[in-house]
This record gives sequence, C-alpha cells and structure tokens, in this order.
Amino acid sequence: MLSLRAFRLSRRAANRVAAVVLATTLAGGAAAAAAGFYWEEWPRVEAESAPPPVPASNASAYQAPDRFEAIYPGIRTPPTVPPAEARLEDGERVIGVSAGGRHRAYVVQALSGGAKVHIIDDILAGMPLCVTFCDLRQCARVFAGKAGDAPPDVAQGGLYKGRMVLTTAGHEYLQDRGEALGAAAAPFPYGAHPYEMTTWGEWWRAHPDTDVYVEPPPDVATGG
Repeated sequence: MLSLRAFRLSRRAANRVAAVVLATTLAGGAAAAAAGFYWEEWPRVEAESAPPPVPASNASAYQAPDRFEAIYPGIRTPPTVPPAEARLEDGERVIGVSAGGRHRAYVVQALSGGAKVHIIDDILAGMPLCVTFCDLRQCARVFAGKAGDAPPDVAQGGLYKGRMVLTTAGHEYLQDRGEALGAAAAPFPYGAHPYEMTTWGEWWRAHPDTDVYVEPPPDVATGG
C-alpha cells in the first residue's frame, strides 16, 4: 500500500492528467459558469463561501457534451483511522460529517482525481451516508438515508454538461442539487445531510474523537 505522502503525490499527478484528458475529450457546449454553483441551498454545519469560479484555462474541460456516461460504484464502508494515524497537516481540506454523536472526516484529496473515488457509501453511528465530491466544480454534497438502513447504493454516473451525475435505483440525478435527469425519474431517495467543508486542524480540534477516511482502499483503482 502506498504511503500517505506517495498517495498524495500520485493523486496530484492524476488530477493534472485528468484535467488534460477532460479538456481534450469533452470539448464543445456551453460554459459551466451558466450552470452555476448551488452551495448556499443545502444545509451545513456552518456557512462556507462559494467555490471559486472555473479558471479560464480549464473552461474547455467544463464545456462538455450534454451527456458523458460512465458508471463507477461508490466506495462502500471504507476503513478509517484515528487522528494519531492520519498524519495530516492542519491545512488539509476535509469534509466533516457528524451523526449520532460520532464524527468523521473525509480527506478531500482522497475523493479527487480518479473517476472511481468521488463517492463514499458509508455508515456512521447507524446512519447511512453518501459523501460525494466533484473535483471539477469543487462541490461537496452529503446525503443520508434512514437510521438503521444499509449504506446507500449510489454510484457515479459520469457528467451532464460538466456536472457530476449520481445514479441509484436505475435513475440519474445531478450531484450538486439532487435534481432528476429525465421526467420519469423518482425523487432522489436520500435527503441532504449537514456537513462542513473545513480544514483538518479545525475539524480535529472541534472533534478530537473523530475518525478519518484518508485514502481509497487498495482494491479501488484511482485512475480512469
């Protein structure tokens, strides 16, 4: 298994390669700025600023065809580690989630880069959670099922006009708003769950009993 430092370096390299591939294969269509970001419409633990606009140099990566289809299952209940084993710098970005008196941090870098790592179908204190992150738009969303149920069954379904698509129960939804693609689709079956987009240092100091998801399991390919 790669060391955490080697993993981060490989992930940064994967991010650069992914940007080049998207820029050359998904050209055409309207700029993603027209789609906008919708962070303020979802609940969270504390207010956060809107993500930065898409850099002009990356605009072609967001000028995608109407639909780019690819199915990648979510990572199901991956292992986590206690803070002492995480070895994270204070400034490392994390998605912090709480449920049932327990706390968990998901390292943003671990949900970035390869297409197979953007979704975690998890359980925290008996609460089914789906943690998602679109690195194209720097957009995090967390969804929850009913307490006591199995982990959500949500997969990554490619892109729609540069926006990440979630698939579940045979239907497709936009990750950023939970809106259905197609008039026949049922409403998204999981509700929005509060989260914090913050730094590891801030999260750990507020929740010293947290555990941490630091990297994909070794059986999950991070490329492609």
